[in-house]
This record gives sequence, C-alpha cells and structure tokens, in this order.
Amino acid sequence: MSLENLLLGDAALAPYLADTLSRSLTAAVRALIAQQLENWPELNKAHESLKQALFRTLQLNDLAITLQCNPGRMISAGAPVDKALVSKRPCFLCLHNLPPEQRALLYRDEWFILNNPAPLFTDHLVISHTTHCLQRIEPALPAMISLTQELDFAFTAFYNGPACGASAPDHLHFQVAPAGAIPLVEQIKQLIEEDSPILQKAEEGEHGTCFTGYPDFRSLFICRTKNPDFLQERFSRKLCSLPIPAAGEEEAMVNVIIAGHNGTYYGILFPRKAHRPACYFKDNPEKMVISPGAVDVGGLLILPRREDFEKLDREMILGIFREVCQGDDVFQKLSS
Repeated sequence: MSLENLLLGDAALAPYLADTLSRSLTAAVRALIAQQLENWPELNKAHESLKQALFRTLQLNDLAITLQCNPGRMISAGAPVDKALVSKRPCFLCLHNLPPEQRALLYRDEWFILNNPAPLFTDHLVISHTTHCLQRIEPALPAMISLTQELDFAFTAFYNGPACGASAPDHLHFQVAPAGAIPLVEQIKQLIEEDSPILQKAEEGEHGTCFTGYPDFRSLFICRTKNPDFLQERFSRKLCSLPIPAAGEEEAMVNVIIAGHNGTYYGILFPRKAHRPACYFKDNPEKMVISPGAVDVGGLLILPRREDFEKLDREMILGIFREVCQGDDVFQKLSS
C-alpha cells in the first residue's frame, strides 16, 4: 500500500464528521472510525463479533476485575515473542503489509492512527510508528501523553512492552481505548479521592502527586498531574530505576497507561517480571490462554477461550498477577 492511499484527507473524512465545522483531532479520529466501519468489511465484522463478547466480574482482595471472553483475540494472545520467530514473519504494522482497506490519520508526522482489526472495545485504535523500529517506551511515552491531551481526554493510551503483551515487539506502537474502558483507571481515581490506604503517597508538590501501591499483587506507580512535563519526567525517572530482566534486553518489562479527565493526567506504570503465567505453557486441561498486557493488569482480563473464561476464579487471577507483576519490594527502587 502506498502512503497516499493509506492517509485519509479532509475530503474523505468530511462525510463522516459529526460536526462538519470541527477541525479537532478528536473529530477526525471519530470520522476515521466511522469511515473504516463502513468501508472495511473485516473490521465491521470484528466489531459485530465484539458485541457477542461475554463479561463477568469478580471481586479480588482489593478491587473488582472484569473478565472478557473474546475469541477474536486468539491470534494476539498466542503471538510469538521469540526474536528468531518474530524476525521470520512479515511485520503486520509496516505500511506495505497493512490490509488494503485500512486507512489512517498521520499524527505529528511520525505516527499512523489506525483502527485495531481485532478490537477489545469499540473505538480501539493502534498508534503505529511510520518506520519499522523496535518496541520501546522511551519514544512512545511523549506521544502517548500528547495524544491523550489532543484527543480531549476522550481516549486512554496504553503501552505493552516487547516482552509483556506486545504482539508486535519488532515495531514501535501503542494503543488507544475509549476513556473509561480500562477499569483500573476509574478505580485509581476513586482510591485517590477516598485517600485509601491501598495507595501510598510517594511525593506531593506543586506540579503533581505520585503514589505507589500493590493492589491484588499488581505493583503500581501512579502520577497525577496537570503538567505533562512533570508526568514525562517522573515516569522517565522511574523507568530508568527498574531492573533490566536479562542480558541483551534494552528496557525493563513494563505496561503503561496514560489517561486523563478535565485537564488532569493519570499515569499508571506497571513493572513486570514475566510475560505469561505458567498456566499458559501447560497442556490441556490445565492450560489457560492468557497473555497479560496493560488492559489485563488494568482490570479487564481478556480470555479468547470460553473454557478459560468459565474456569478462571479469584485465586487463579491473584496467582497470575503474582507471577507476572513485580512484587511490592520494587518500590524501594521506584522511590529512590
């Protein structure tokens, strides 16, 4: 596909704008979604299938978590992350490998805003770098912060590290969900408002407040601020303090969520220690296909198989979080 064919211009977007006078990025993104649903049959089919997804909620020790049975995510959940295997398959985020019906918006000359063809929620977007470069949080974080603000906080950005949820570890990208779609974001806001002991205040100043916590065996670092530079600086500092898991790896294992409301950013950092839990590698009937990313540790657990959706219980979920997330001792480094 050529760049000219991929990008939707003003004329192509105009019929899909709810307000034809609007020139906001939020309006353009919503028009892109509408255009793609009308003109990309496979995307429309995936969204119709999403309406059939099953949900149930479980109460854990500290917070509730939602389970989603979504068979359309089987490919992503089983995606290889071994570097040798990844290098042998075509990169599905590169321009020349995109589906012929896919269209995009260009963001800051470096990123394509694309519809996710295997959605977890309505209006699920992938923000893919225009060049084929490795998945890294350092170049992604500034774009996540700026895009969240430029989309009027109507969307939440999230990042999966190359060894903790990313199905394309060889191509820099992050994703976008509708605001409110990731349960932990609203839960964190409520915990902060209630001054809950589940979170510990690590720093408070004129530019913002930072917290740490360990709800349901998920270690967290949280930054609440109205200053995007403060958020960028605090997250960059914490990311640098985390241990690199193995020789040859270039960044710590992390998931990141950037959300906001009424001009206030909420950044959530999840230090990780494993990509997948032990049950993923077992044979049936003990096997469970679960490959946690930011959405999963963020309180929406994605299960492609109905049998796993029905079998998973509170203790199993707590055990999975304990396996894949760093322990609360990581905060000693995060606070330094």
